Amino acid sequence: MVVNYLEYLWGAGGDLFNADQSEVLFGTTDAALRALEFMREAQASGFYHPGYTTMTEAEARPAFESGQAIFMRHWVSPYRQMAGPEGQIADKLGIAPLPTFDGADTVSAVGGYNLAVSAFSDQKDLAKEFIRFAALDEDVQRLIAETGLPPAMESVYAQFPDDPAFQLLARVLPHSRARPPVPQWNAISATMQTELFAAYTGQKEPQAAIDAIRQKLQEVVDDK
Repeated sequence: MVVNYLEYLWGAGGDLFNADQSEVLFGTTDAALRALEFMREAQASGFYHPGYTTMTEAEARPAFESGQAIFMRHWVSPYRQMAGPEGQIADKLGIAPLPTFDGADTVSAVGGYNLAVSAFSDQKDLAKEFIRFAALDEDVQRLIAETGLPPAMESVYAQFPDDPAFQLLARVLPHSRARPPVPQWNAISATMQTELFAAYTGQKEPQAAIDAIRQKLQEVVDDK
């Protein structure tokens, strides 16, 4: 939910922090409120599926395939399965970038398929060597793509000219963003979950939720 909100926020032209996380940008324009009010109106009007607040990816797909939802946000591999020869709705299925409020370039969140080296590893140099190999070897990157995961190497996308999902990713990823790299992200995310959920489900006024999130973000900046 937090990532979905961030994409609405970015799509409205807003952000949480400036580039080096030294200043809070959240709530300084109308973007934060605009994004949250969109969620609130979507929930109240029935635009969101009734199970949206708790639905997992596994639960979203059958709801979408059975016609209970017009749009679904999902990974690449389920799209390939639904669009394949055995897909139940292959002839009715399309794929598109996330829309934005003003129609400008789409902004999607990235993260989750990262390769990293543990600070407690006894083989840091070897692990770094493997990461460089996995990220820069074109055969490995193609193998990653064939499993439905987005490769890190841009040139690999051109090797799948007939795959709508990968061609779309090639357009979308240059404009994508990651969640802010702050050590306190878990605490920020927890605050955002609480405040956003209360606001978009009608339990709290959106502006009050925005103010509470901004206060948490400011505490993070002040503690740096």
